[in-house]
Amino acid sequence: MKREGPWPAFDLVMGVLWTVVVIVRVWERAGLAVILLNGILALFFYIRAAVQAFKNRWTRK
Repeated sequence: MKREGPWPAFDLVMGVLWTVVVIVRVWERAGLAVILLNGILALFFYIRAAVQAFKNRWTRK
């Protein structure tokens, strides 16, 4: 089902908002969950940086 109209990204926005809500709820529990979340975030940024560097290496040739 494709969504027509000015807000095709509505589902994406709702998904992001829901993720933020879940993260906040987990953050309130604190402890290991926070460490785990920070670890996942750091890993995500490291992977993204690696992918960017890889792309740059290929486009230079």
